[in-house]
Amino acid sequence: MLTNLYVKNLALIEEVDVDFEPGLNILTGETGAGKSIIIGSIGLALGAKADLGMIRQGADSGLIRLAFSVSESDRKRLSELLEEDIDDDTVVISRKLSQGKSTAKVNGLTVSARQLKEIAGILFDLYGQREHQDLISKKNHLDLLDDYAGEPLFSLKKEIAEAYTAYRSASKAYTEENKDESVQNKEIELAEFEYREIEEASLKPGEDEELERIFHKMENVQKIAESVSRALAALSSDDDGCALSLIGAATREVKAAQSFDEALASHVENLLSAEDLLHDAARGLSDYLDAAEFDEALYNETKERLNLVNKLKSKYGDSIEAVLAYMDELADKLERWKDHDAYVLRLEKELEKRKAALTALCRKAHEIRTDAAKHFEAVMKETLLSLSFLDASFEVRITSGEDLFSQSGYDDAEFWISANPGELLRPLQNVASGGELSRIMLAFKTVMAGKEDLDTMIFDEIDAGISGIAAWQVSEKLGALSKAHQIICITHLAQIAAMADAHYGIVKEASDGRTHTKITRLSEEEGIWELARLLGSGSLSDAAIENAKEMRRNAKERV
Repeated sequence: MLTNLYVKNLALIEEVDVDFEPGLNILTGETGAGKSIIIGSIGLALGAKADLGMIRQGADSGLIRLAFSVSESDRKRLSELLEEDIDDDTVVISRKLSQGKSTAKVNGLTVSARQLKEIAGILFDLYGQREHQDLISKKNHLDLLDDYAGEPLFSLKKEIAEAYTAYRSASKAYTEENKDESVQNKEIELAEFEYREIEEASLKPGEDEELERIFHKMENVQKIAESVSRALAALSSDDDGCALSLIGAATREVKAAQSFDEALASHVENLLSAEDLLHDAARGLSDYLDAAEFDEALYNETKERLNLVNKLKSKYGDSIEAVLAYMDELADKLERWKDHDAYVLRLEKELEKRKAALTALCRKAHEIRTDAAKHFEAVMKETLLSLSFLDASFEVRITSGEDLFSQSGYDDAEFWISANPGELLRPLQNVASGGELSRIMLAFKTVMAGKEDLDTMIFDEIDAGISGIAAWQVSEKLGALSKAHQIICITHLAQIAAMADAHYGIVKEASDGRTHTKITRLSEEEGIWELARLLGSGSLSDAAIENAKEMRRNAKERV
């Protein structure tokens, strides 16, 4: 249950801090007062795409913070999702919006946008214009039916998904092998050519690296010789400035000083050792130069071999190991083609086996869906009739076939409805009336309420296009839903507002040259005044107030 909403520096909101109650929480206010901003901020906190233009002008950042009271089961689900134990029954979600970035936290732990959306699915449902479109869109109807069918189908769909993956793999293997003979012969010729090309190269693992090293050395043999010659000259030459001449002079000087102070003996030893090392280095470099020679035949052979290796790598793999692995694949393919008909027959039998297993699971799912659809149709019709539809009919039309094989089975579904006496059934997506669609949405959520493990439902625009008796019936349905769920609802209708367990007024005020949106929990008396305003009374006359009181009494009696 959502217990608290705190918003700071978002659009017209400078700062709002409001506590919500169990049951039916009603939000009302003049058009443009900021009601949708209040509801929208909840969606933002739980991962909706943020428009940084919503940050209040003059502020560096905006903040939304939600506090939820959660059940034991929800706490466990959230702990698994966050991979972090949640010990408290209060979960605090915050999201800070600032230029260039957005940061979200759950109980102080930073979370990703994906995690936020998954958390939202656990804690609440938000119904507005977008959700209306999701309901009427045919592509969502099968999933909605499956949600109604519940756990037996969810478990079965996991098996179907695995069977479908195996079927697709078997189908792909069979299709690849069961080709036209001319195409197959071309593939055999190509495979044989590629195999011979790799085989004749006699590649060895690691050979390319060694060739690169040798070729790099031979490419730069002149530079190497010049550098080594300069180094040798610096160590040993006729010039008194070479390293050996200088260290020899240093050794003689320190050795002469040793006759006056024996403490210099160790330094003499170090200098003599250094002189020996330099002599060794000079001899080694001299031997290197004597042995170094450019073998043009070896250079051309190395270059040619390296080009061949790189050519094969570019065609068959990014390493010699990958090329050799590809050659093994070709060998297996060529071996299969020696008795290709038998191999294709084995693939065909495997495909038939996988298809039979998938079909059997799909048939079970179809039976569950068909049974669920019958129940769903009956309760939807009953619920629609309770929402002022005169003679509503509702059907779930399921089509099936192997051409519909998917991760979900081989079914497709579409909701059809007749909302008025004498009207033919038609697809739900063809419903034109906004009032009808609002009531259909509420009927659907009423039916699904017992199937969904959600404490909080938020309704925006649920009263679109309705009035009179229909408004009272929507009000009663929301009141009934609020007995088992927390409902937060924006409305413009007095009939719905009259049903409130907690009523909040949203107003837009101007001060200090700025506009502010504020939300206040209304007392019973203030709620009556707000009902009178919603009834369209220009002034709060005694008659208007009495009318509002009567509406409030009627609402309490209806639930």
